[in-house]
Amino acid sequence: MADVDLEVYGAPDLTYDFGRADAVASAANAAANHIEDQTGSRISYAATARTDFSGYFSELFNANADIAASDARELVYRLRDVASFMGRLSDAAREENARRKRAREWRDRVEARRANWLEATWDDIFGEEAPPSDGPIDPPVFQATTLTSSPRQTPAPGSGGGGGGTSSARPENLRSFANGTAELDAGLSAHPGRLSEWTGDFMATCDFGGIDVSPVVAGFRAWLDANANDT
Repeated sequence: MADVDLEVYGAPDLTYDFGRADAVASAANAAANHIEDQTGSRISYAATARTDFSGYFSELFNANADIAASDARELVYRLRDVASFMGRLSDAAREENARRKRAREWRDRVEARRANWLEATWDDIFGEEAPPSDGPIDPPVFQATTLTSSPRQTPAPGSGGGGGGTSSARPENLRSFANGTAELDAGLSAHPGRLSEWTGDFMATCDFGGIDVSPVVAGFRAWLDANANDT
């Protein structure tokens, strides 16, 4: 087997920063946790706003609140998916590095035997150690689908109640909802940028697959913008 090209089995480890990969997963999980932690507060603010709120605008409010909650759950799911994918990608990278290490070790053993006259003669007669048979590991692929916020209806300032009759509400309750949810959204506002930044840092050091979080980040920001329009 002296005609085997040993250089084929000399690939170095991947260019892959496992620490930065973990940071991407942590950023995604932190954002998801923060959104979930706010669920109770958002429900409470909405419930307060609904007190004595009736008519056309109350129907819009209820519909928008339901959409915001549904989109929040979808956003959490997508963020968890980012974190889970990074774990799978790192696992595959470790497996590929282990495969390359085995190949290099085989190459080193064969080179050492070829350099030894007695062992080389033996191998010429009986054959060299067979090379590793496992092929390269393919990295998993992240399905970067668009995260689209569901449309919400926001009436223009000063508009009437449409065809739904007169609307009534307690202004102080609506102000509490607006101020409370704005504060919650402000607490989340840094997460999209952090996730994008950590992912960019990781991708700059990765030659094994990768991930595009821009659809998730864009969806996150769109959800926050829609929340702001509700208030």
